[in-house]
Amino acid sequence: MLSVLMLAGSAALRLSVPLTLVLILLAITVALSYRQTIAAYPQGAGSYVVAGDNLGPRWGLAAGAGLMADYVLTVSVSIASGVDAIASAVPAVRPYSLVLGLAAIAVLLAGNLRGVRQAGNLFAIPTYAFLLAMFLLIAVGMAHAAAHGFAAAPPPAIRATESLGLLVILRAFTSGATSMTGVEAVSNAIPVFRPVEWRNARTTLTLMVGLLVVMLAGLVALIHLDGVVPRPGQTVLSQLADRTFGRGLLYGYTQAVMTLILVLAANTAFTDFPRLLYFMARDHYAPRRFLHMGDRLAFSNGIIALAVTATVIFLAFRGRIQSLIPLYAVGVFLAFTLSQTGMVVHWWRDRGTHWRKSIAVNTVGALVSGLVLLTAAVTKFTEGAWVLVLGAPLLIVAALRIHRHYATVREALALRPPPESAGGIAGTVAPVLPGKASTLRSAVREEQESPDEIRVLTVVPVARLDRAALRALAYATSLRHRNAKISTSFDACDRASNAIHPNTRKAIKYNSPKAIL
Repeated sequence: MLSVLMLAGSAALRLSVPLTLVLILLAITVALSYRQTIAAYPQGAGSYVVAGDNLGPRWGLAAGAGLMADYVLTVSVSIASGVDAIASAVPAVRPYSLVLGLAAIAVLLAGNLRGVRQAGNLFAIPTYAFLLAMFLLIAVGMAHAAAHGFAAAPPPAIRATESLGLLVILRAFTSGATSMTGVEAVSNAIPVFRPVEWRNARTTLTLMVGLLVVMLAGLVALIHLDGVVPRPGQTVLSQLADRTFGRGLLYGYTQAVMTLILVLAANTAFTDFPRLLYFMARDHYAPRRFLHMGDRLAFSNGIIALAVTATVIFLAFRGRIQSLIPLYAVGVFLAFTLSQTGMVVHWWRDRGTHWRKSIAVNTVGALVSGLVLLTAAVTKFTEGAWVLVLGAPLLIVAALRIHRHYATVREALALRPPPESAGGIAGTVAPVLPGKASTLRSAVREEQESPDEIRVLTVVPVARLDRAALRALAYATSLRHRNAKISTSFDACDRASNAIHPNTRKAIKYNSPKAIL
């Protein structure tokens, strides 16, 4: 957000405070909307499920595309931010940023394939350590500001490269709006909470957004009071920690836990992305391979797919956060918008207790999220948002073609009424499949559902005629198919024919090896 405002010069940085207030209102609105989602879907449901249930499969796929982009970019952006935090403290490693980022993704891939993603207690420790660092930073920084009467230090002089217009303000706002990422994670993971699951999930969501609001407001206030601006080679939070703590133990602690929490943020995607692919594969919109768990009871194929895609994105944008953020905003708010719109339809259909209040909350959430989505897609289109704007429809088309393929397979394998002359099982009926799949029957109809219709060719490869080969031939003959034909392929077959039992010889049709191949 600050980097975009800088384009209009130093004076534009003062807008960071009012923009942050708007972002806080947005965070509260989104949180209230997702509290409604948790209450309506106590078994757990993300944007894909909510939009699919209430708006239709195609809208569900659109939400799924936004979520997939969100999870992939969570890995890429978090790793890039973590590497920047390390490079800010140790500038000597900056030339190796790409290598460090790839190594971090590889470590997360290996760890999740081994099942460490379930170690919640282990992940809680750096989370609390990070919160402690942020609250110390805000408290000590505010104490220093109070000693100077909260007088804001002027930022360094920056020459404007763009005029301060509505476009710059909207671009800055949409960049800051990516701070909402992760809000939906709670509604996806309701079943893992302790009873009562949905109530604990809502409490967690409230606490999480509360922490976001406090940290965002406190850090932006300190940035404004200290006159900190983005600069190459050092992150804004690194500058803030340096001014507040100095280059001592607390500075090193802050940078270390900041890097660790960013890596764990990337790890969250390794939990939710495979689960999303599982839901899509269950509905036949993704390959069935994503339904299967590996030896460590993790969705290994989904984890590998996420790691590969995140690596490609990370390398394509060379780990630059400013290039990745435009994609992030579009994916996040596409999922938010469709989820909240789906909840509006849900409450309108259900009309249970307090449905008017619920529909009002979700309507506001859908309108606000939709406005941010439209703003991000338009203002950041040329900065990289075009990748998702154009890529999401391609993902939807691919999912629909996969679904059509599975529908064709189901139709080809469906039971049909056997002809009376075929001696089929009495009472067998053909299931009628809805949609266009039922029109494929004439094209895929098989006529080999009765033993009399089966034609069997048994091939027995023989490298040398010995007792093992004779036993194989005898076994093939013993199957005694009514319409069977046994074809052999071995050298000097005619010369050794006297060694074959007469009954076996009668059932064999000799062919040359070339003809068999």
